Amino acid sequence: MSMKRKQDPILEEMNIGAKLACGCLAALIAVLAILGVTLYLNKEAVFGKRPVSSKAVSSNKVAAAEPDEDFTIEKSTLTSDDLDFWDMYDDREEEEKFPSNQISTVSKNIISRNRVSVDYVSDNSISGNTASGNEVSSNEVSENKILDDIPKNSYKKDSFRKENGKLEYYKNNAKISSIGIDVSKYQGDIDWQKVKDAGIEFAMIRMGVRGYNSGKVVMDEDYIKNMTEASAQGISLGIYFYSQAVSREEAVEEANYAVVAAQSFGVSYPIVFYTEHIENDAARTDHLTPKTLSECAKAFCDTVKSYGYIPMIMGNKEHFMENMELTDIVEYDWWLSDITDFSDFPYKYSMWQYANNGKVDGISGNVNLNISFVDYAYR
Repeated sequence: MSMKRKQDPILEEMNIGAKLACGCLAALIAVLAILGVTLYLNKEAVFGKRPVSSKAVSSNKVAAAEPDEDFTIEKSTLTSDDLDFWDMYDDREEEEKFPSNQISTVSKNIISRNRVSVDYVSDNSISGNTASGNEVSSNEVSENKILDDIPKNSYKKDSFRKENGKLEYYKNNAKISSIGIDVSKYQGDIDWQKVKDAGIEFAMIRMGVRGYNSGKVVMDEDYIKNMTEASAQGISLGIYFYSQAVSREEAVEEANYAVVAAQSFGVSYPIVFYTEHIENDAARTDHLTPKTLSECAKAFCDTVKSYGYIPMIMGNKEHFMENMELTDIVEYDWWLSDITDFSDFPYKYSMWQYANNGKVDGISGNVNLNISFVDYAYR
């Protein structure tokens, strides 16, 4: 009995040790099992769903960035500040009020020194029933009250002389005026050497127009040719733009076009804002008040002046006296259209279009004749 009691503690210790070993083994197995499950789950998370390859991502990005093959400038919502502005206008024809030649689209970058591209489109926005599409009807001086604060002209009828059908102005027996013409595509091919030899000292060349219905900006198809060839003969050059602007923003846009078109040539005479009433058809400017029209003219001139060019406003007597707020535009030179031997327009004007049936060697048909009381080439 005593021997049996002596062995019990030993057996008891062995049993306890075995139990501890089994417990540790079970715990180790449990830990290993948990670790295995964790590793497996992490492997699924990292490798089970594969990301798109870098090559595929790049391909998708390129596809998204490439423009639609059918994309055109017309569909763009960009402004003229973002694009070469002439490309914003398509070559679809607008219904013409007066006959004019069709103008096919030609190559871009005609004005090589400019930063813009130029396209020609159909010109159908100005009357062609006068020598150059640049003459408004003669009217008697309006019955509107003559404004005291607008400078008056002091031209004397007996100081004008006509030499070879062209007016000159004299003071103290000295000629103080210059002889000029204004032309557009309506004159066709011009021999500028003969024009120079005929005594023409300056030429006002139509740069472009805005459609009176569509509002499209159109360059005169002969602008580049006329400017290049007239400049080569040493004729002083100015340009005019036929405006149909209905806001200051559009007038600024027109002025920018004109300035850009002038930059490739030695333009010393004015860049002109010219507009007229469209006869027998509805025009986008029909609703303009004198105030709005004057604001457009001023915005055009302000822009031209900001580039260092001389701005000018053209109109006939009725246009100036009834359709404009003269106090708003008095700071700029005026070009009067009045087809007569002596104008009774009371206000000061720097240039005068006095004939629409002039004859000048080098030009077949009629041409508008002008006299400038300022030699802008030396201003």
